[in-house]
Amino acid sequence: MSDTRFFKKPQPRSLSDIATLTNCETLNGSNTDIMIRDVAALHLANEENITFFENKKYADKLKETKASACFISKDAVKYAPEGLTLLVSDDPYAAYARCAQAHVFNASLKGRIDSIKNVGYLWRPKTYLYYVAATETMKSGFLPKIMA
Repeated sequence: MSDTRFFKKPQPRSLSDIATLTNCETLNGSNTDIMIRDVAALHLANEENITFFENKKYADKLKETKASACFISKDAVKYAPEGLTLLVSDDPYAAYARCAQAHVFNASLKGRIDSIKNVGYLWRPKTYLYYVAATETMKSGFLPKIMA
């Protein structure tokens, strides 16, 4: 999911566009006119989201998901609940990642939100300073002396 503190939400995409983008096939009778707004994990998804299922130990989460669609492998289709639109892929996680990447890219194209409404992330800023240099440059100079 793109962080709405920084990016505007992109326009929803149809499931048929997502299937084309991720090179997935929909099962017979799947509704490809569904509009998807975001990606989410199985347990966090709502009816505007697409999710993925790859590990059978999360079959209970798949049965409870509120997502409209799910990337899934052919072998795992048997775990899917009725009414969930399935996009079949050899690698469901990779298809989900391609969809998420496209979503974040589209969100960034829509523009950055130029306001700070939720500043909670500013209360504990972290700064890491890394100094990497070749061995020969570490023998002299001001920075090698203070960083050593």
